[in-house]
Amino acid sequence: MSIRRASQLVRGLTLSLFRTRRSIFFCHLPKTGGSSLRQGIESAFHPLEVLPSSAMMNMCGGHYATAEIVAESLMRAPDDFRLVRGHYHLSMRSLVKRPLSIVVLRDPVSRVVSNLKHNVQHNGMTAADVIVALEKGETLEVPLNQMTRYIGGRVSGATPHEIGSRHDDLLYGPIRNEKERLRSAVGALETIDLLGITEDMKPLSSALAKLGIRIPEERSNVSDVELDLSEAHLQTIRELNKLDVELYESAKKLLARRAFV
Repeated sequence: MSIRRASQLVRGLTLSLFRTRRSIFFCHLPKTGGSSLRQGIESAFHPLEVLPSSAMMNMCGGHYATAEIVAESLMRAPDDFRLVRGHYHLSMRSLVKRPLSIVVLRDPVSRVVSNLKHNVQHNGMTAADVIVALEKGETLEVPLNQMTRYIGGRVSGATPHEIGSRHDDLLYGPIRNEKERLRSAVGALETIDLLGITEDMKPLSSALAKLGIRIPEERSNVSDVELDLSEAHLQTIRELNKLDVELYESAKKLLARRAFV
């Protein structure tokens, strides 16, 4: 998307976000460079307007609160929050009043490699463990097709517990119908207000700047672990994440179309 097109897209968003108090729902897909984006978005809001709050995250060991906790807060006090961000399924935005949704996707192979490096650095795995797993056709604790999981399907339920259970099943349970899940995810791309890709953040950064939100130039949560992966290993990751590969290609095509509208 061109900078000019990004400017046109946010002309109306600026008015709707800050004059009519639209909320933001940032669907933070793991290992897409979202930590820096999250910091920039958070700086535009009062801490009491942000969910999950710092207190909630501290109680969760610095991690995002569960979907059940977030759902309970939104159902109890929907007018209290203007920013909901975290590793939550896109359809959780239905619990937010007048949400403006933001999603960033990343090349699936690069995203999985980044996740594997993170696990080596923080979760007690070794580079050798990663290699052995890949040669068995596995990615250790990295869920397959994670971007499709976060965007395809829909969270539903009448209570926070039901919503939390459905949410976790979508993110971590088996994908029972791959074709339908991918179709749902591709269709959902069209409904995302601000869509970006890690490999080219300039259009999204420009759009957010028009809203008074600036992304820090220095990336955070970046691993310095080195993994000696062969082309065969990368191909294994690509094949295991075929739904994400198709979703990512669809996202790039959508962004290209929007750039010339």
